[in-house]
Amino acid sequence: MALTGCYVLGIVAGLGSAVLIRGTILRGKSRPMALELPRYRFPSVVVAGRQSFRRGMVFVRKAGTVILAISVLLWWLGAYPTSGASPAGEQLRAQAARVAQAEPASSGQLLEQAAAADARYAAGRTFLARIGSAANPVFAPLGADRQLTVGILASFAAREVFVSTLAVQVAGAEDPAGKGVFEAISGAKRSDGSPLFTRATSWAMLVYFVLAMQCLPTLVVTAREAGGWRWAAVQFGWMSAIAYGAAAGTRAVLLMVGAG
Repeated sequence: MALTGCYVLGIVAGLGSAVLIRGTILRGKSRPMALELPRYRFPSVVVAGRQSFRRGMVFVRKAGTVILAISVLLWWLGAYPTSGASPAGEQLRAQAARVAQAEPASSGQLLEQAAAADARYAAGRTFLARIGSAANPVFAPLGADRQLTVGILASFAAREVFVSTLAVQVAGAEDPAGKGVFEAISGAKRSDGSPLFTRATSWAMLVYFVLAMQCLPTLVVTAREAGGWRWAAVQFGWMSAIAYGAAAGTRAVLLMVGAG
């Protein structure tokens, strides 16, 4: 249902945008267009499989390298500058030392809590955290915190980077305790301990990624085909504004009806 809704939303947004632009900035007589269709032939499974494999490898070579480079850059931004022990961690370690002989189990739990406190302390002072904190007020109406804000900013290069960005921040900053990346991301917490992906935030993110222009190669192709960057800028601005408004509205409605 969600996947079908994404397609319907994209179709409605595309047709609505076309009608609006056709009646405003692109008025005038339409140019004739003739499109010759190829002869219909029964599809070959072998040809379809070979072509799918070839296209998949092209995607891996072109998009995969970009995703890897961005992931490495995000890891560096999320790892530096390094920080020492947190004040909360020091207190927990001192408490663990006091009860080490009498209650070994409690001491171990306190040490684990201290390590987690140090990880949160260090993650909140990296370059990545500073970027996310600075831009977070812009995306807060979508339900985004610092982590989601960083993911959204990185995904403007390519939306496929969103998951790897969250993986670097969530699964890379804390010990996932044997969990998979998707499980670690789905159970991620905000700085106040509340769930990162609530129902309202999840739907808002889904609507945003359906409508937003988040692909630099597409913008480059638009600029090349249109003979300049003006139409590429219009495309980026319009799609970003529509995505932001629709996502913020979706979250507001869900919160209003108590489905957040």
